[in-house]
Amino acid sequence: MLVQDAVHELLDLVAVHGFYISVLEEKLGHPIPLPNEAITPDRSKAEHSIEILHRWLAVLDFAIPPITVRDALKESLPRETAEAMLRYFIGKSSHEETDRDKADCVATFLYRSSDLGSKPIPQTSDRYHFISEVAREFEGFICKTLGDTRIPEIKKEHEQLLKEFEYLHQEVDDFRTFDQLMDSGIVQRVRDIKQSFNTSFYVPSVLANVAVYNTIFGARFDKLFHATTEQIKSFATKVQDEGASIMSRLDEDVTVKHLADVEGSHIMNQEYGKAQENFRKISKFKKVVDKKGGRPSGRPGGIQIVPDIAVRSSPPPSFSALAAAAATAKASSGSGLQASYSAVSGTNVVEEGKLRSQQDAIRIFVRVADKSCFVVPLVKGVVNITAAEAEALRSDFGSEKSFRADYASIISMMVAMVARLVVEQEDFRAKQSSAYLWKPHADAIAYIISSATGVLATANQILEMAEKRGLEEKVTGIKATIVKLRMALQQAATTLKSAGTQNA
Repeated sequence: MLVQDAVHELLDLVAVHGFYISVLEEKLGHPIPLPNEAITPDRSKAEHSIEILHRWLAVLDFAIPPITVRDALKESLPRETAEAMLRYFIGKSSHEETDRDKADCVATFLYRSSDLGSKPIPQTSDRYHFISEVAREFEGFICKTLGDTRIPEIKKEHEQLLKEFEYLHQEVDDFRTFDQLMDSGIVQRVRDIKQSFNTSFYVPSVLANVAVYNTIFGARFDKLFHATTEQIKSFATKVQDEGASIMSRLDEDVTVKHLADVEGSHIMNQEYGKAQENFRKISKFKKVVDKKGGRPSGRPGGIQIVPDIAVRSSPPPSFSALAAAAATAKASSGSGLQASYSAVSGTNVVEEGKLRSQQDAIRIFVRVADKSCFVVPLVKGVVNITAAEAEALRSDFGSEKSFRADYASIISMMVAMVARLVVEQEDFRAKQSSAYLWKPHADAIAYIISSATGVLATANQILEMAEKRGLEEKVTGIKATIVKLRMALQQAATTLKSAGTQNA
């Protein structure tokens, strides 16, 4: 190791050894024979004891996986022991993924149990500035903890990689549902980033940013997970209240009982590997609930099975297919023209949810804003609206089945699509230099472009009806919105194309 004082190094190794042995003895249920150097270390022969302990710890490192260390750290552990473990792993600066994961766990434990870890993160525009300041403070704590240990320096090729954490925090902030988080693949992408640091991972600035990210991500994960489990159990209760059997099948391999048996707190307390498997199940259950519309079907004694919804992989529907779908939707449910542009297109549940949320947010703003206001602020950027669009957004026809309701619905949908394209392009440009984080935004833009075919077809159908009825004002209004959406789509396509050319 790099510690100057051999006695201090010996004490650190003894502390790490004590932690490992306690974990193993708990797992095995019996004592483990120990070398004399671990029982009664001879300070006068520190160098010899250090050599023996290093060999013994190499065996224990091999025997104890990171998952076991992670679970053990959930229990109360003296900070002195955790600090000794951090010095041990930084001193090793091992290339092994298992050692890196253990150092990751220890650094995160130290941050979470510190005063810095309990600081509330403000939900403001300068949120990441606050996060980076906290990470810088924790970096100082790590340097102080290292004492005489030589502090490793980050390699130049890894400096840019460290900046990825800003984009990661932005992505975590954007998650609204647990299944969205699970589907994003962010857990594996972050693991890949950590592994890419190689030995630079043990640099205090990297460890500090990793620990802060882990803590913030963990809090977001827990919040979304618990909200999802509550929604799943609530749905199961409503289904049974309507008279459905506990064994009613909701999907091919999901029954009401599966949902009713969900216990979030139990899963969170499980061993890490088992918990990961259950997290994926919860994400699957949430999709089933969303597919059912988050509500019981109203069929006593059983639940209607709904075919799986897949993301569009086929070409956009033609106008004739759209019209046929609209006619079928009207005949079967009387749900109006709004059903036409959702019935024919494959659906990405996450993106459709974002689109609906954006539509609702714009409507709320327009309804409370001054009627002379035609600029709508977004999470990122703004969208300009016309007087006709503002009127459509302010209108509320409820479940009315009429031309005016369809007109207002398609106008507000097109405006929402324009707004979503603005937001996603802002995020895409901000993360374009990132190795990974641009892709979800590129996928979102591509999905909106694909979905817009059906929306524009419906808009043109309503335009044709307005022209036949001689509604010149509505003709002018919807034409302007159609042009606006087409221009936004063209700009978004150009953004993706230029990015592809740049990366080629």
